Amino acid sequence: MGCSSSQPEAPRQPTAPQHKYTNDLARARWRRAIRLVIASNKMKRAGFERRLRAGQEADLSDPTKEKPQRQSSRLDMQAKAKERRLSEAKAEDARLEQVRLDDLGAKIDAIAGACGASVERLHGGSAVGGGDAISRTAEDNRERCRQQLRAVVFEDNDTLNLACLGLGECPAGLPALVGGKVTRLELRGNQLQRLPDSIGEMRGLVELGLVGNAITAKGLPASLGALQDSLERVFLARNQLGELPLVLCRLPKLQVLGLEDNQLTKLPAALFDPGSATIALKQIDLSGNEISEPPPEAMQQGVAAARAYFDSKLDAAGSVYA
Repeated sequence: MGCSSSQPEAPRQPTAPQHKYTNDLARARWRRAIRLVIASNKMKRAGFERRLRAGQEADLSDPTKEKPQRQSSRLDMQAKAKERRLSEAKAEDARLEQVRLDDLGAKIDAIAGACGASVERLHGGSAVGGGDAISRTAEDNRERCRQQLRAVVFEDNDTLNLACLGLGECPAGLPALVGGKVTRLELRGNQLQRLPDSIGEMRGLVELGLVGNAITAKGLPASLGALQDSLERVFLARNQLGELPLVLCRLPKLQVLGLEDNQLTKLPAALFDPGSATIALKQIDLSGNEISEPPPEAMQQGVAAARAYFDSKLDAAGSVYA
């Protein structure tokens, strides 16, 4: 029986897959491609940064040069800031205008209230009337005064008609309120004894109507002379003038003077002074007075004859126009 010895088999070495080489080559290619992409991106980024730095340096070297987008943004901001300033200015102007209007409204109400109070003091709140006026209560007169003042202050009406309101006095604040806006002031048919000293503030006044009041010579203040550049017509018929105040002789533009139905007996020579004062005087109405000087026959011939009369009375010193 033969024995055969058997050698143990050597362990079998694992064999590499057949596609291993192919996979390694593919991976190498992918890695190379990725590196190329990364390098390309770095180059692009570096080029962009160079161009950016170059542009920034160019902007710094030329301060007046701005990129369109930045310049547009700045212009928009400036436009908005200007618009905001204009809006704020308009709002402030509107506020100040409202304050002014409120103040004027308060002054108008105060003067209208003073007119109503004057009526109430004289008539105890009863209906009043005068001449051709329609009877009104104090409240009616107060409202009419308010409407007249508003028409002057807010609507630029140049006539202020406060006739036949039964006023015992003219509110002192009236001239300051209307200022130079009024050219004609009508106060006929009231019970005024004097005008306020502030009447001189109505520098644009051309015609003053005071017919049918109770004004005396002392009731025409010296401040009336401040109207010498504007006042042309004064109507004082049916008052209580015993003499003509000299302030009426110092109005160079005075052309018409109505003095009917007063208590005058003579006129001052200064009224006819050809060298100054009422040189423009063309018409004077003295009917209803008993004038002795100048004589009635001279006055009937007009202002020129009255001037001639006083000229004839020049004394040796040179003039009676004092």
